[in-house]
Amino acid sequence: MPQNLPPYVIEHSGDTLRLVFAGDISLKVTPQLKKDVEAALAQHEFNAVDVELSQTTFMDSTGISVLVILHKRSRDKGATMRLLRPSTQVRRILDLVQLATYFDIVE
Repeated sequence: MPQNLPPYVIEHSGDTLRLVFAGDISLKVTPQLKKDVEAALAQHEFNAVDVELSQTTFMDSTGISVLVILHKRSRDKGATMRLLRPSTQVRRILDLVQLATYFDIVE
């Protein structure tokens, strides 16, 4: 992705909110990511949230925090949330912090 664009895209299609992450999801981008996610959650009605993680190369604790918050907010709205094809690096991080079973992960 170009340097001036964030390493994520948030899309709304039908009843699904879709987030596509690429590159590093870390403290450098998570403050704006949290704002963008909150705005998307407030603006759209949805039954599902899909988070594409196949191109994510790194995720620190702030990125994990965004996923946990998104999972909780999705549940609060009665929606399901899935992590789609997490990269090997993200999968290792989720395993390390014992959150792999907390999320619905689709390989």
